[in-house]
Amino acid sequence: MVKIRYDLPPDDFDLGVLQEREEQATLEFLNEVKLVEDFEEIGHGPAYIDHVSQSAWSFSPYHGGNVHFIIMSRVLGKSLYDVHMNVTDDEFESLRQQIAYILEYVLAIPSFACTQPTRAFG
Repeated sequence: MVKIRYDLPPDDFDLGVLQEREEQATLEFLNEVKLVEDFEEIGHGPAYIDHVSQSAWSFSPYHGGNVHFIIMSRVLGKSLYDVHMNVTDDEFESLRQQIAYILEYVLAIPSFACTQPTRAFG
């Protein structure tokens, strides 16, 4: 499984000091990588394999910015979309508890608990 993140070209926005914004965007991406690793560790996510960042290609819809990839193992199981009409009450409760556990875990991480969305570099 691959997660792709695009940072838009910085020339299109008034971002202030670009070096600071680029560092912030890189930190946010590395936080995403850490979160994937954490989810794997607690048994609620795919296995982290690798990550890479590079400049977006000239034919990319966001060329001039950056593109970041997180490579993960395939997630086993069935698509919730495919089975949602047949989920029993017990299965639904189990899903609810798992999601609550994941959210409580994420909210306990200081760097995520108070993070407000920002416009990052690019």
